[in-house]
Amino acid sequence: MNKQIIHTAPNGKKYSIQIRKYTPRDCFRLMGVHEADIDKLLSKEKSGASIICKSKLYALAGNSIVTNCLTAMFEELIFPSGNHYHDKTGQLSLF
Repeated sequence: MNKQIIHTAPNGKKYSIQIRKYTPRDCFRLMGVHEADIDKLLSKEKSGASIICKSKLYALAGNSIVTNCLTAMFEELIFPSGNHYHDKTGQLSLF
């Protein structure tokens, strides 16, 4: 999945640069998905064909939310850590 491009530096020299694209596994890891769940998504049929095509896997990863961020947001809402967004009654305030 590497792609090679030629880059010309300001001094006129040409450099060959390798670009590595993310795999579906990399995308799911960035989103905080557990390895066992990634293995289920990437599983293959007995014939060796993928159950879900790569474009759908990229869409699944891209249309999701980072689970670690979502957990942190809910923890902050449920167990506030002294931030100024809560008034004395514990009610959330936007201002």
